[in-house]
Amino acid sequence: MTAQNFLLKYINNNFPNSSILDLWCIWDNKAYKDWNYSMHRAINKINNNIIWVDINEEWIKYLNNKWYNIKYGNVENFNLEKKFDLILASNLIEHLTNLDWFLKSIKLHMNTNSELIISTPNAYSFMNFLAILFKGKRNSNEWHVFWQSIDTMEHLLNIYWLEIKKIYFFNSKINGWIINKFTIIINKLFSFIRKWFSTTIFFTIKLKNEK
Repeated sequence: MTAQNFLLKYINNNFPNSSILDLWCIWDNKAYKDWNYSMHRAINKINNNIIWVDINEEWIKYLNNKWYNIKYGNVENFNLEKKFDLILASNLIEHLTNLDWFLKSIKLHMNTNSELIISTPNAYSFMNFLAILFKGKRNSNEWHVFWQSIDTMEHLLNIYWLEIKKIYFFNSKINGWIINKFTIIINKLFSFIRKWFSTTIFFTIKLKNEK
């Protein structure tokens, strides 16, 4: 099961009628020309009590005319003056430069029963080790500024009085060129032995209990 399919199932099983805040929904303009098939459209079909936050004004206007309820805002510093049952930050944290205000903003929208979901590429995936072994450097993405691992996420969240409820592990689909397919298969084999080698880590997070 892919991380995307797992997320849809997780929301359907646990938050079908809950209030949801989804951060940064406009990530690929071309994909959103056919918005019926977007990941966020699929979430909206499960639960239409959802608000998105994004900074792309042009596409906010376009999508709000379709079916979205998108608020203009910077996910690194926002306040909707409302609490949510579930907050989604899928494949987002690795793109941000101000994690301090990002997490502070999220906490403004959480209560004791709220849940935060963060998914992100795994800095310690076996594919990255293979890249270092054969190319001398890790696979890079010009839009990724902070790579995360389980350890760094635990330390980061602890600073903001947040704690991990559960961690899930996922791997990339087998596609692309032959060499890419080969590395994905190798990664899947090693992540079967050690889940920490998976390509994507998926965290469910809550506020720490007051003592």
